Amino acid sequence: MTLRSVFNAGELTAEFESSGVNQHFIPPIWRHVIQNPNCEWGDIQSLPSAAYGVLRTKFKPMTSSLHSAIDSSDEVTTKLLIKLQ
Repeated sequence: MTLRSVFNAGELTAEFESSGVNQHFIPPIWRHVIQNPNCEWGDIQSLPSAAYGVLRTKFKPMTSSLHSAIDSSDEVTTKLLIKLQ
């Protein structure tokens, strides 16, 4: 199964609802992931145990990654090649 982006609000909300996790935990999760892009789910404190299970089995903090960066000859711009999931 492909892990999905934690920022997909519809899918995260649906998974939380089916697991009995209150939706009010979603904004703190997003805030933590934005501030800590390489975080582990266990780093986010004060979530119900069911939320950790859903996050670990169905979601990733980031689904895109930097594949390469090429600086321009004038050293003013950089072209980024982003690898999408």
